[in-house]
Amino acid sequence: MKKNNFYLLFIIFLFFPVLNGLCDDYLNRPYIGNDGKWGVIDNNLNIIIPSMYEYAGFFTGEYSNVKLDSKTWGLVNKNNEIVYTINNIEELYPMYNGWSRFKDKNGKYGYINEKGKLLISNLYWALDFKEGVAPIKINKDEKSIYININNENEFPDFKADWCYSFKDGYAIIKSNDKYGVIDRNGKIRIPCIYEFIDYKGEGYWAVTDVQNKYVSYLVDANGEKVGTVLFRQCSNIKHNIAYINLISEPKENYRRYDIKKDIVNQIIENWILDNGNVCTEFLAVSKKDSQGNWYVHIEDYFGNLISPIKYNKYLDDINGIFRMEYKNKECYVNIKGEIFYP
Repeated sequence: MKKNNFYLLFIIFLFFPVLNGLCDDYLNRPYIGNDGKWGVIDNNLNIIIPSMYEYAGFFTGEYSNVKLDSKTWGLVNKNNEIVYTINNIEELYPMYNGWSRFKDKNGKYGYINEKGKLLISNLYWALDFKEGVAPIKINKDEKSIYININNENEFPDFKADWCYSFKDGYAIIKSNDKYGVIDRNGKIRIPCIYEFIDYKGEGYWAVTDVQNKYVSYLVDANGEKVGTVLFRQCSNIKHNIAYINLISEPKENYRRYDIKKDIVNQIIENWILDNGNVCTEFLAVSKKDSQGNWYVHIEDYFGNLISPIKYNKYLDDINGIFRMEYKNKECYVNIKGEIFYP
């Protein structure tokens, strides 16, 4: 397996949370069956929804969003009972805070509940409700704002060119092509001065300055620089531990960074792969065997193996349930190292 393939995966998944705002503590994930249909499994790899839909999303509470056919989307409960259907839309997204985002055939967004009641529609752009609010743009040329579940402007004095969903009481915002952070009270905690910003978990952000787009460092929720370490790439952070790629070293070399002590430990000649999902406690780590062939295994943030199995390829993970390739077949692996073949 080529190293550059792993690096490409790392870059793609590094940007994933900013683009999609996807990370929640719901211990299930969609899966694809042998017939190409979608279903849902829980974190013990038990089937909640059999693979029978054109698409299935994960449960964000009592419901999963599913695509029944080319024209029909709906919500199903954990008994696989359809509680609501909607026709002639492009996509129905997972439900958060009682509202599911949808995209209509004209590319406009809105929110609807399991009874078919509309909160708002015909929006130029929108993301999901998280922590009771959702970022929207009513029209293309207007600023982005946050609305609450009563369709009220949550922060009347706040506006930004773009704003994103909340996580852990904070959200990324963008103005004048620069990024910053707002808190859940509507206060700007980190001004929009960075070329790029990415939430890494536990109140840390990796930021890139405008002056040097190839060097990043960590800041806290007050925008204060954390430690002295500069890096190119950084894994998500758990237990004040990150895996970083230093500026001066090859891209496949990572070091374990103890943030509180500001200490970078010994070199690790492998790739630390994760998809930006800060909820997961585990990493997919690729290494070389004695013959120089790449393989992947799953370990925790302290470097302990979850399972001795050597997988051929890491594909993605949602909520700590990994999709892997093993013996030339796709499978799903949970935090116990158990394998599910759809």
